[in-house]
Amino acid sequence: FSYLMPGENPVILPLSNTSVDRITEAFQLALSYKCGESLSALRTLFLLLEEIDTQIKSTLPSVTQKERTTTASQQHVNRIIAYINEHLNENLSVTDLAKHFYLKPDYVSRLFKQHTHTSIGHYIALQRITTAQTLLRQGHSISEAQELLGYLSYAHFAKSFKKITGITPGYYIKSLK
Repeated sequence: FSYLMPGENPVILPLSNTSVDRITEAFQLALSYKCGESLSALRTLFLLLEEIDTQIKSTLPSVTQKERTTTASQQHVNRIIAYINEHLNENLSVTDLAKHFYLKPDYVSRLFKQHTHTSIGHYIALQRITTAQTLLRQGHSISEAQELLGYLSYAHFAKSFKKITGITPGYYIKSLK
């Protein structure tokens, strides 16, 4: 599922509450599965991806990126997301992001939450752990992934990893084999 051309910034999609509820429900179901239930979990994951794909295709008409219009607030959030994704290994805070974009911290938090339905801190944690999973799948050690993502201690990395995935980094590596 690819919706961005190389070099483009991410686009925030305005979804109805019903769409957000359906995607959230499917995502929660996918997260509820344990490693031993791989076929059910995989089926649920594909259903979730299909629902997201349907929502994106129904929300975005078949037009080029140049023809899409975004509000100023969406543009701010798109730039913030792009910046976060490029600086995941750094200590990122709302205050730092606000300074970088010449905005007030409260405004940045409110804007981000309004457009993404999640806090900046939670988004950063999700992105870091998703990247950690990719690094671990690519054969990096746990300590390498921890360092590459800017975690100062293993304990903090492992706690964040388990909070988001439900399993420890070590168990995640074992589940890959």
